[in-house]
Amino acid sequence: MDELIPNLRDERVQGAVKSLLVYSIVILLVPLGSMFFLKRYLFEGERFQHAPGRQSIAVAGLDLYVVRESGI
Repeated sequence: MDELIPNLRDERVQGAVKSLLVYSIVILLVPLGSMFFLKRYLFEGERFQHAPGRQSIAVAGLDLYVVRESGI
């Protein structure tokens, strides 16, 4: 069993686990954050008033663009 579970006291393993946790948090928060930010401030703001059905489509499209361009 010791062969399957890496030694968590090893600095390389700790660094890899920290990197994995940061990546996991970023991969969740960036798309969700950009979606809610764009929907609230861009599409539901005073400047841009779109039809309710088109808001979700436009927000999803811009969200995909943000994720694609961020390299996540």
